[in-house]
Amino acid sequence: LDRGPILRSAHFDLPENVRTPQDYFEANHTKGLEFLDDAIGDMVDGVPFEPQDYAALNGERLYFPRLSTVECAFIDWSWPADEIARFCHAFDAPYAGAASFLDGTEVRLKDVRLEDSGPSFHSFTAGLVVRRDGDVAWVAARNGLLRVGSAVAGDKDAMARLKEGRRLHTPAKRLEHARSFRPRLGAEGFSGKDSGLE
Repeated sequence: LDRGPILRSAHFDLPENVRTPQDYFEANHTKGLEFLDDAIGDMVDGVPFEPQDYAALNGERLYFPRLSTVECAFIDWSWPADEIARFCHAFDAPYAGAASFLDGTEVRLKDVRLEDSGPSFHSFTAGLVVRRDGDVAWVAARNGLLRVGSAVAGDKDAMARLKEGRRLHTPAKRLEHARSFRPRLGAEGFSGKDSGLE
């Protein structure tokens, strides 16, 4: 990781409507342009840089290693509804979506929202499709309902398969693989070390 002095930095809060990585990239891009505009303006005006030693920042730094959106995006239906919703947001556009299985077929979910944090469903109902309305499905989870707006199996739309009474489920073997998979990006591209899932 880079350890050199920081010449200029800026902190900003993301808008409340930022949910998906695509939302984050767009908001960050806007702030990045403002940052560059201010920095270039200061350089033109002759404002000197005031380098900040990286060591002073290191104590507050958090490091989260890379994830593979294909290998690591599997939903653990034992989590509370709000955690599942946040997890799904993290793997939404522009990525493939959060994954689970429906009748043994891998499906990728997008446009997942916490619809209601009130109902206290029994943990056995987690992953169960409990309502359909047009192109939208509602899935029960611990402590809430999840509204699913998109499901894809391979390259095919799978929303029609999310029928009332069907269950999304992620096998323990897939969850273990997702948690132990360690993606690496090197000069030769992407590679990974995993738990030996077959």
